[in-house]
Amino acid sequence: MSKLLILTRYDRSGPSSRYRFYNYVDYLEANGINCYIKPLFNKEYLELTYSGSSRIFSVIKSYLRRLSDLLNLKQYDLILVEKELFPFLPAWIESFFYLSRVNYILDYDDAIFHRYDQHQNKLIRFCLAKKIAKLMVGADTVISGNKYIADYANKLAQKDKLIIPTVVDTDLYDQIVSEKNQQFTIVWIGTQSTAKYVESVSAALREVCIKTNGKFVMIGARANLPGVPVEFIEWSEDNEIRYLKSCHVGIMPLPDQHWERGKCGFKIIQYMASKIPVIASPVGVNSSIINQGVSGYLASTTSDWVDCLYKVYNKSDDSLEINGYNNIVSNYSLSHTSPTLLEILRNYISKANIDKRVVDDFGFEWSIFENEEELSNTSLKEIWEDYFHIFPWNILPEGGGVGADIGCGTGRWAKFVAPKVKKLYLVDPSEDAIRVAKKKLLQFNNLEFSIASADSFSVDDESLDFAYSLGVLHHIPNTSQSFQSIAKKLKKGAPLLVYLYYSFDNKPAFHRYLWKFSDLIRIFISGLPSRSKYYISQAIAILVYWPIARLGYLLIKSGLNISDVWPLIYYSNKSFYFMKNDALDRFGTRLEHRFSKNEIKSLFLDNGFKDVKFSKREPYWCACGIKK
Repeated sequence: MSKLLILTRYDRSGPSSRYRFYNYVDYLEANGINCYIKPLFNKEYLELTYSGSSRIFSVIKSYLRRLSDLLNLKQYDLILVEKELFPFLPAWIESFFYLSRVNYILDYDDAIFHRYDQHQNKLIRFCLAKKIAKLMVGADTVISGNKYIADYANKLAQKDKLIIPTVVDTDLYDQIVSEKNQQFTIVWIGTQSTAKYVESVSAALREVCIKTNGKFVMIGARANLPGVPVEFIEWSEDNEIRYLKSCHVGIMPLPDQHWERGKCGFKIIQYMASKIPVIASPVGVNSSIINQGVSGYLASTTSDWVDCLYKVYNKSDDSLEINGYNNIVSNYSLSHTSPTLLEILRNYISKANIDKRVVDDFGFEWSIFENEEELSNTSLKEIWEDYFHIFPWNILPEGGGVGADIGCGTGRWAKFVAPKVKKLYLVDPSEDAIRVAKKKLLQFNNLEFSIASADSFSVDDESLDFAYSLGVLHHIPNTSQSFQSIAKKLKKGAPLLVYLYYSFDNKPAFHRYLWKFSDLIRIFISGLPSRSKYYISQAIAILVYWPIARLGYLLIKSGLNISDVWPLIYYSNKSFYFMKNDALDRFGTRLEHRFSKNEIKSLFLDNGFKDVKFSKREPYWCACGIKK
C-alpha cells in the first residue's frame, strides 16, 4: 500500500481539517492508500484561541512538533499539506523541507494568500505577500475548495484547476433524525473567527424574531446581537447535525471582500444536507451553490434578508429543502468527491514517482557532460564492465531479445548493449537527456527512445527479455514501486540489473560518518541554482575527489592494501572527467536514497525476483535478479 502523509492545520477538532482530510481516511485506506495525519495545532490551541487566552507557548510547541514530523519525509510516497507548513514564516523555510521530497500537494479551502497580501501590517505584506504563490509554484499541484482559489493558483503558479469543495457525509446526515423546534428557529454554525459576520444582519434577525416570536441559535461561537433573542450552543461533533435539523432556516451572511470571496460556502452545504432552507449573501461560491429561489435564497440588503426569512417562515416554497438536499448529494457529498480525490492522489503517487527537480538537475548535468569524448571509449568500457560483469547474457533469447535501459541518461551504457541485442528501449524522464542520447547513438537502428519514468514507461506487461537501471532508482521517491513497475514489464526468467548507492554497510564505521557529513553539504548545495551547483561540485572534484583518489592510487602502487578502507578508492584509476561528472551527480541531486545489501536483496525478493547475485567489486551495490 502507498503511504500518504497528511499535514493538516488542526486535529479533528478543527472543522477545515476534519472535513477536508479526516473524513476521507477510511475511503482512502480501503482503496490502498495508508494515511498518516500529523496536525500542526491541537485542541488545546483551539481552546486558547476561542477563549482569547495567550497562545504563544502552544504555538511554539506546535511548531517544534511540526519540525519533528518533517524529519522523516522520505518514508512517504506523497505529502498532502493543508495550506502551509508554518503560518507566518517565509516560503524559503518551507521550501527547505521540500528539498528532500518530490511529490507534495497543497490544499486550500480559504483564500489564505489574502491573509498576507491584504494584511494591515506593512512588514507582513512586504515579507509574506508572495508566500503562498511561491509555495504553489513548487507544488506538484494545488487542490482548491472553489474557483476563486483555483483561478489564483492557475494564474500565478500555472496549476491545473483541481477543485474539490468542502463536503459532508450525507449518509451520516440521513441517519440522524431530529424533531423541529416548535418555535421558529434561525440557525448559524461556525467558529469565533467568522461570528462577526452575523452582526451585519442583526437588524433583520431582530425584526423577524420579534414578529414571529422566533429565536436565533448560534452554534460554536458568540456575537453581540442587541435585541435579538439568541441561544448560544457549544459545538459538538456528536450533536451538530441534530441541532441543525431541529431548526427552520440556516443563514450565511458575508461581506463582499477579498478574503470572503475565497470562502467555500460550507455552512450552506451543512444546512442543505440537513434539509433546511438556506439564505446567504451572494458572495463568492455562495452564488454557485444556491440556485436563487430553487434551492435557497441570496440576500444582500437588510430588506432582502427580512423578505427571505419571512418567505421561509410562511413556507412559500416547500421545494427548497429537497432541491437543496439533492444538490448536496449530487455535487457536495463525500461519496461524490471521494473518487475524485483518490484519482488525484493515485496519479501523483504512481505516475509522478519522480522528482521533477531531480529530472531538471540531471537534464542540466547531461547537457554539461555530453562531450564524453573526454572519457576514452576504453575507460568507459571498463566502467561498463564494472556493472555488467554479473549480467547473465547467456540466458537471453537468440539475438539478445528486447530490453530497456531505465534512466538511460545520455545513453553511455546503451552504446555497449545495443550491439548485443535485437531491440533496446532508452527510457528517461528528461527531455535534455534523451536529446543528447539520440545525438550520440545515431549509428544504431535498433533503439527506441521514450521520455518517461520507470513507472510510466509504456510497453506491454511481460514483454521485455531484460532490463537494467544503473545509478537511477536511488534518485526516485519510491524505489520499491519502480522495482515493481519494471518487474511487470519483464517476462518470466528475464534478468534485471541495478546499481544502487550503498549505505557503506561493508565499510568501516568512519565511512558512514564521513557520508553523513557530506550529505549535509549535499542537501545545501543541491538546493542552489544549477550554475552554482555546477561550479561548487567541480571545486569538490578538484579539491576532494582528485587528491584523495590519486593518493589512494599511489598508496596501492606502493604495496599497501587499503582498498577496503580508503575513501573514494573507486576513482583511483578513473579519469578526472569521470570525477567531475560524478561530483555533480552526487552533490547536485536533491533526492538520494542509500541501501544496504540486505535491503537491495529484499527489493528484489519482495517484487517477484529470485537468484539475486551481487557484484563483489566496486561500485557498490551492483546486483542482478531473475524474474520469477
